[in-house]
Amino acid sequence: ATFAAAASGSPAPSVQWQVDAGSGFSNIAGATSTTLTFTATDGMSGNTYRAVFTNAAGSDTTSAATLTVNTGPVVTTDPSDQTVTAGGTASFTAAASASPSPTVQWQVDAGAGFTNMPGETSTTLTLSGVTAVMSGNKYRAVFTNSVGNDTSTAATLTVNTAPSVTTDPSDQTVSAGGTATFTAAASGSPAPSVQWQVDAGSGFTNMPAETSTTLTLSGVTAVMDGNKYRAVFTNAAGSDTTASATLTVNTGPVVTTDPSDQTV
Repeated sequence: ATFAAAASGSPAPSVQWQVDAGSGFSNIAGATSTTLTFTATDGMSGNTYRAVFTNAAGSDTTSAATLTVNTGPVVTTDPSDQTVTAGGTASFTAAASASPSPTVQWQVDAGAGFTNMPGETSTTLTLSGVTAVMSGNKYRAVFTNSVGNDTSTAATLTVNTAPSVTTDPSDQTVSAGGTATFTAAASGSPAPSVQWQVDAGSGFTNMPAETSTTLTLSGVTAVMDGNKYRAVFTNAAGSDTTASATLTVNTGPVVTTDPSDQTV
């Protein structure tokens, strides 16, 4: 920064520069030239400077000049990762210090590198109605002023989607004492958990510990004939239930009536 001042007078006056850093003017040691030159720092912004000219006949003081120190942006708040359910709203916030105040431009990386998002020039980025295809996208803010720019770290968007059954279990027919196997599957993010249920005639109830996509029933008995089985898939976004499958248990013949002796 360079300040210059001049004054007439006879004999030629001496000069002394003064600074007011907020608590009144005081002399600057060694600053006795009509030009004051120094290297500015952030903390000097707003300081005022003036020159006092003095000779044997008196003195006169210049008006004060203000120093404004421009600083490049420095990110002070990085956006945070966000997890929302499909159809919901995600918000990312970033901030930076700088003088003059910086502009901001949000960028997105959908897998092919970061590109500017048209119109997204606020410190808060709001994404409404997010979709599953946006899951994994990264977002960052670029702050810029006349001095330079700074870029926030990137934050990741995770979009949770409710389970959707992709495979229903099929009806099974086995002989008594055999093994019946039912299989189900569902999509969803995060990957859904599964709980098998059985209806033995009085409504569906959970089957303890049956939390695999495959339900295996060993040693089936005649009493299980007609039972219905289904799987319930659940994650943070919701749940979905398969169609039910019926178990048919075949049993070998068992004599229920023997013939009686006859005398005629």
